[in-house]
Amino acid sequence: MKTTLRELCTKGAKRLNIDLTNPDYAARLERELEVIEKKGFADYFFVVAEMCHFAKKIMLVGPGRGSSGGSLVCYLLNITTIDPLKFGLLFERFLDEDRTELPDVDCDFSADKRDKVFEFAEKRYGKDHVSRLGSVNQFKPRSALNTAGKALKIPIGMIEKTLDGLIERSSGDSRAMFCLQDTIESTEAGQKLLRDFPEVAIINRLEGHPQHSSQHAAGLLLTQEPMLKFVAIDTRTGASCCDKKDCDALGLLKIDVLGLTQLSIFEQTLRLLGIDDTSSSMFFENLPLDDQAAFDVINKGHFCGVFQMEGRAVQVSTKQIKIDNINDIITITALARPGPLAGGAADSWIRRRNGVEAATVVHPSLSKYVSETYGIIVYQEQVINIVKNIANLSWKDTNSIRKAMSNTLGDEYFAQFEEKFVTGCEANGIDRATGGIIWKNIARYGSWSFNKSHSVAYGLVCYYSCYLKAHYPVEFAAATLDAQTDTVKQLQMLRELATEGIDYIPLDKDVSTDHWTPTIKDGKKILVGPLTLIKGIGPKNIIQILDARKHNKPLSKSLTQKLEAGRTEIDDLFPITTAYQRLKQRHNIASIPTPVKDIQPGVFRFPICVVGVFTRIVPRDENEPVLIAKRGGKVKTGKTAFLNLFLSDDTDEVYMKISVWDYERLAIDIIERGKKSKAMYAIKGPVMGNYRGIEVKNVLYLGDIDE
Repeated sequence: MKTTLRELCTKGAKRLNIDLTNPDYAARLERELEVIEKKGFADYFFVVAEMCHFAKKIMLVGPGRGSSGGSLVCYLLNITTIDPLKFGLLFERFLDEDRTELPDVDCDFSADKRDKVFEFAEKRYGKDHVSRLGSVNQFKPRSALNTAGKALKIPIGMIEKTLDGLIERSSGDSRAMFCLQDTIESTEAGQKLLRDFPEVAIINRLEGHPQHSSQHAAGLLLTQEPMLKFVAIDTRTGASCCDKKDCDALGLLKIDVLGLTQLSIFEQTLRLLGIDDTSSSMFFENLPLDDQAAFDVINKGHFCGVFQMEGRAVQVSTKQIKIDNINDIITITALARPGPLAGGAADSWIRRRNGVEAATVVHPSLSKYVSETYGIIVYQEQVINIVKNIANLSWKDTNSIRKAMSNTLGDEYFAQFEEKFVTGCEANGIDRATGGIIWKNIARYGSWSFNKSHSVAYGLVCYYSCYLKAHYPVEFAAATLDAQTDTVKQLQMLRELATEGIDYIPLDKDVSTDHWTPTIKDGKKILVGPLTLIKGIGPKNIIQILDARKHNKPLSKSLTQKLEAGRTEIDDLFPITTAYQRLKQRHNIASIPTPVKDIQPGVFRFPICVVGVFTRIVPRDENEPVLIAKRGGKVKTGKTAFLNLFLSDDTDEVYMKISVWDYERLAIDIIERGKKSKAMYAIKGPVMGNYRGIEVKNVLYLGDIDE
């Protein structure tokens, strides 16, 4: 006899100690099951749950991803590990009664083992019922014009000039697929291109049309009847000849089997602690979520290896508050994105969180929905609640707004709902003027608001990183360093460990393996670097070394010499400082270099000297479309090239800019030399007034760091 979805949920509640007699949980479960059963989606949940249960027996599975965290059913079925009532998540963000397409549960699996999930599906449901999802790449404006330009032998300079003035629109704009046509017909460069090469008009037929097909990186397609009854299969790749949109239109079941490297790092950490992969998921599900030592990892600024905390924007924001609960992590990662940062929401939330600014709302009825974020609209769930409960919009309109937020559609799309919203507010006793202000805030903040369910899921992964780093720093560092190939980032993590009194040895000819290894030296736990770091020793040599060690056999003379004289790129924790002491002897540098970590806007009111290597060299032009758009469509003449740079020393990284006026004098040599992270420079210039960066006025090449 087939077990029902309700019965599985009841069993899950007992496992999780959820009291389904609690009115809140009982009502939520009834509502979710009613929608699922009414839509005929129960089988989908059976399939996903079965897949997750299999995976958790052999690997680490993430707490959730996307909107599925808002489902109590998913939580009770052990598809997610997020209690939606605890975090105030909405089932309707995931699934509602007006939704016609199947639910979309995205699952994160260990990146090293997710292929086993595909294998399981084939064995469980049969190869002729399973395939990888296809994907179709469309001609975007740039690719269409470049492709046409090459085919028609149009000078590259004319193509680039036209692209500099390219009109760009959001996907919700009614002319989103006519960007190239409008660029050709309305811009000076486009009109000249059309006059000189009339045949270029063919691009109007390319934009938005398929360019080529391939296999989707994560999509898994399942069918009850043989797959070939519904779609063709590409025999070269095994992928179905349909993409996500086709899949939705055909009503086929699609599951995203996503690989997350952070989960693989967690698995390796636990292995080093003696916890096998079959127990890894339970380890994290049982962690307390209020561990202050975990929060203090972020408060101390020890961001290396912490999921979602290695970006500059989130670090700057996080340093302005003291984190003492999981909701701070969830919120700050949702706000540290271009929209909230540029729109001022992130700064306003920080001020309100610190008690510097009052947490005000436009109307008292909003308090219920935005009090947790101090009156700031941060999450899509908040917008859904406001438009549904304050303005009485239908679920159909609410879902349309939800999609608009998810796909970051433009103002034109949002505008169609304004009158309905204001009228709905009026019916609930909110005057039209106030309703209009609320709508403007939704259009402004809500258009880039974040999916809270996803933010909670990835906030938990961030917290797990902090917990392991706080309580098992050596093991977590070893696993993270194994996954990190960037030498600069490896050194950053090793410096962090050094501040905690944890040392490392870049190489030990008797201990080093093919992984970073925790070991004990003089009674202290330290890290030992892997054989893979040694210059001149490749994979074959490593196999020989490990085999000889295992069977107690001698190494060849040449391999022994390589080990004895072994050098790595992390022999020195402070390579830039060491190289500068050596290279400065060649140059007459009177200025004392300022550590990059000390550079802050407004701190220095005079030119400073900084020494380091450029990690990123980004040539730019003032007439790039995005910059033209910011100037209201005005195209600049004369000198327009400038250079963005990011310089690192042994303390931090900082943004630098060479202006259009200094480009020819200073930038060209840097671009031509290249050698990112190798060529050392002394830079002099003033700190930008309201931004953490330097306006470069003088550049001196000192030499290469590894000379």
